[in-house]
Amino acid sequence: MFLKVKPSNLGLDYFDSSRRRLLTWVSLLGSGLMSNLALAAPINTSPGTGDDGTKPTGGARDDIRTKQQDATDSIAVTDVIMRERLARETHNWADDAACFHPDAVVEVSWFKGSGAEFVEAGKNNPDTETVHFDSMSPAVVWLKDDRAIADTACAVHTFSLLEGIEVSTTSYTRLLWRVQRSQGQWLIRGLRGIYIRDTLIPRDPNKVPKLDEEKLRGFRPSYRYLSYILTAGGSPAHNDLPGVDRPEIVAALRAGERAWLQQG
Repeated sequence: MFLKVKPSNLGLDYFDSSRRRLLTWVSLLGSGLMSNLALAAPINTSPGTGDDGTKPTGGARDDIRTKQQDATDSIAVTDVIMRERLARETHNWADDAACFHPDAVVEVSWFKGSGAEFVEAGKNNPDTETVHFDSMSPAVVWLKDDRAIADTACAVHTFSLLEGIEVSTTSYTRLLWRVQRSQGQWLIRGLRGIYIRDTLIPRDPNKVPKLDEEKLRGFRPSYRYLSYILTAGGSPAHNDLPGVDRPEIVAALRAGERAWLQQG
């Protein structure tokens, strides 16, 4: 996922709209009318906590932070996530780099490494034939002191060439984000994906590529067609990524995210 692409304006309207909504909510927060809400996070009407002892944004007031501070921090966490996606999609590499913590780690389908290396890999990509954009849900955010984890549903849309035929690949995932406050600024500390399923269709119904069935069977069902496209383009397809077909890996990933959050 996150294939390296040429600049595209396909996501600009989506992100501009999201930022306008953020400004509206900030205004409401300032008036005190929405102090018990956080942008794009669930409203927890009970005073209880989750199994890990943390409270989703919008939960009951605790001894450390007020509801309004929770809401403000949740907005800041959501904003840095959305800004990173916009910057990457539009090839604004300076803004993209500014969203990552110096110790950030990224692990996705085509890349494993530091946040800085992730930005450089996109910047140095020579591919001019592939167009990519994300459709991403609002984030659910959990906060503890200067740390946050966020969960977003995401569909990664890729338009590329497969054996000279234009195809569209959509990978359905959940993105898990670690975000940490450093010197008063929330920055992305980690990005990992949980893969659900994907699709591959020709853009022209009259031109259908012939797929290698034996090769296809060798890929996992949670990101089978994405793996096929990656290897066709010369990139490796990692077989150890979290996916719904490997629930034990998903459980370990989520446990690790909760443990990191608890370190505060």
